[in-house]
Amino acid sequence: MKTNLILQVSTILTVLGLPLAAQPQTLSIPHLTRDGGGFVTEIVIENDLAMTRNFVLYSVNSEGVLVPVASDTVAAKGRLTLSPDKLAGDEEARLPYLRAEIDDGLRVGVNYRRVDAPAARTYVPAVEKPSRRWALATGKWDEAFDGVALVNEEPETIQVTLIQRNAAGAQVAIRENVLTLPAHGKGLFVLSDYFNAVDGSVVELTANGRMSALGLRGSLAGGPQNYLIGNTASKLSSFPKELEALYQNRQKWAQAQEELYNGHAFEYQLFCFCDPRYVRAARVAVAQGEVTDVRYLDDNSVPEIALLTQFTSIDALFDAIEETLAQEPYQVSIQYDEQYGYPTEFAIDWALGVADDGTTIVVSNLTPLE
Repeated sequence: MKTNLILQVSTILTVLGLPLAAQPQTLSIPHLTRDGGGFVTEIVIENDLAMTRNFVLYSVNSEGVLVPVASDTVAAKGRLTLSPDKLAGDEEARLPYLRAEIDDGLRVGVNYRRVDAPAARTYVPAVEKPSRRWALATGKWDEAFDGVALVNEEPETIQVTLIQRNAAGAQVAIRENVLTLPAHGKGLFVLSDYFNAVDGSVVELTANGRMSALGLRGSLAGGPQNYLIGNTASKLSSFPKELEALYQNRQKWAQAQEELYNGHAFEYQLFCFCDPRYVRAARVAVAQGEVTDVRYLDDNSVPEIALLTQFTSIDALFDAIEETLAQEPYQVSIQYDEQYGYPTEFAIDWALGVADDGTTIVVSNLTPLE
């Protein structure tokens, strides 16, 4: 009945609602401009594979509903460029940002070119995953601007706080809740409007909801140089406290293995809106890091083969929690055993306003094996 760690982690991630099979990836293009906006933008879609790949581009209305504006096939090793103005259609249509749903092998980005300096251009890749926290390095604001585009990925208004840190990481200044982004809305701002220049400083953008971020740095008008570069926004974890607690308790769990050298057993139960067979509580035995026996609590029977890998070891559960946090869910809650450090409850909600997408795993009554 032994199951390996990789299979355990893969299974538990699937149970938690994280798809592992190859399927279209959704990206965000946070900033597009129309003619006359100071920049010319061009969407670029490139295919790295020796086979055709498909994509769909969506606009997002005020209710957060995706509205398709373009779809096509990219030839093997091919490249397509698209104009936001042509996608928008009539003059009243606005495409401040887009979503791109792409097949594996495609890359999406945007070329930006300054109207006042055609040679000043840059390429910025689309944002793969939103986050509650981003960081941008700052330039010399007497010579250049640092512009930021933020897209609210939530169906409710969020508040954004800006924190300036020096090169050593110490906080220099903070602007709490200085930006308000409406549901599925977008904001544009320049960092120097909120802070004084500090050499080597970084500005953190923190919100109470997930957002996509894009930075552009360019020379000031009338300066000796004309340039434009992508100021890459670095994604910071939305769950720094949860990650710190995870690492601390995983260390405690590793130290507990001296006491649990013969193995251990625990009760395991999943709570979800899913197949009723998945929510039966069971007693799981683990030796040398592998699940060696599983018995349902209600009748002491062994689960059918198709369900066995749902019952994970503690090590696999730690791995699954860390991977889940990296996927930027809407909300998580994790509790740990004070003595051994193993997770006793892990609850996850993938998206705000989506019914029945929550999942909880409860682990209890862990005892050493004789």
